[in-house]
Amino acid sequence: MSDAPALPLVKLPETIVALALFAAAIIIGVLTGLRGIELADLVRDPAAIYKYPSYIGFFSHVGVALMTSTAAVTGFAVAVMRGSFSTSRGVLLAVSVLSALLVIDDVFMLHEKASRLGEVAVFGVYGLLGLSVWFRLRKIDNQYDMRGLKVALFFLGLSVFTDVFKIYGPFAHWLEDFSKLSGFAAWLVFWSGFASHSLTSRR
Repeated sequence: MSDAPALPLVKLPETIVALALFAAAIIIGVLTGLRGIELADLVRDPAAIYKYPSYIGFFSHVGVALMTSTAAVTGFAVAVMRGSFSTSRGVLLAVSVLSALLVIDDVFMLHEKASRLGEVAVFGVYGLLGLSVWFRLRKIDNQYDMRGLKVALFFLGLSVFTDVFKIYGPFAHWLEDFSKLSGFAAWLVFWSGFASHSLTSRR
């Protein structure tokens, strides 16, 4: 065990984060209540509120878990590489932020609530961020196998194409959502591997 004196319970990072989130939840609950929004609508699962079966949104939930995992894995790698100003760390940080933004967008349907032009603009920003990461990645390590990222981008691009151009048909929604799910899975696998490669190559 470390000889350093133990921090008081109230100064532990876990305590600070827990109390801060608890306070933020109370504040948000009060503010939304003043606007006529019931607190139950914010804390209960939608399936429970509307009496839907528990499997409603199954694939969507899996996709959120996959992309959240990517943000966590790459974010953790960035934290471990603290003090390093390598390009790999910058790429991992960008991927972590981008993955988190995609999760927020997917959960709260941000691009779908925007206007037609706003939706295209959002996808354009994501595309530019993705291209930026791609070109920076090529400069970092030409020896790393990039094919996995190509697979992820292909499936994500197919999902975006189906959504933006409003392709209709009996299987249109399946194509969009299953492509997105597959893209998220490939995205997680690739960036987990790249994070591991970046950490081990520093030794």
